[in-house]
Amino acid sequence: MIERQAIAVVRSALLAGFAARAMPTVQVIQNYQPTRQGRPSTPTILLHRIADTLVGTPGYRVRRPGDAVVTDETTIHRVAIQFNAVCEETTDASSLTANDYLTIAAQILRNYDTVRAMVAAGVSVENVTAIRSMPALSDTDTYDPNPSFDLTITYPEVRTTTTATAALSGTIIKGI
Repeated sequence: MIERQAIAVVRSALLAGFAARAMPTVQVIQNYQPTRQGRPSTPTILLHRIADTLVGTPGYRVRRPGDAVVTDETTIHRVAIQFNAVCEETTDASSLTANDYLTIAAQILRNYDTVRAMVAAGVSVENVTAIRSMPALSDTDTYDPNPSFDLTITYPEVRTTTTATAALSGTIIKGI
């Protein structure tokens, strides 16, 4: 699995969670995309990777099917993804704020069924942090709330190499 696939799993889990809560108009997009300009017109959850760590040392599995040696090298990636929310702020007391949308997103990612679906797709949820709100200067020179939280996931990357046995004749392989 690669990073884009792991983020696609997280994104689809969030979209399914919002749809299950009868909130299908909430968008979930990756931040810093070159094609989008300006603020989204509908409630939007923005996500972007903030850290990528390799966990431990790679694991190896060697198989000998027929006249070949097949080596699977598994590396575990730990990725931190930050989520932000933007929406139109109104004076209507019954409308949701950006913090409300982000709280719902965090609840979706903590949901048992969501975690099970993500694990089935190869992505494990390690941690969902508390929501924090840092004021950010807007284009109207006012400080708007900018709520965010982080999600830490892990996923494996498996690299397989195959070597013909004839290429190994006379070679002594140690430590495998």
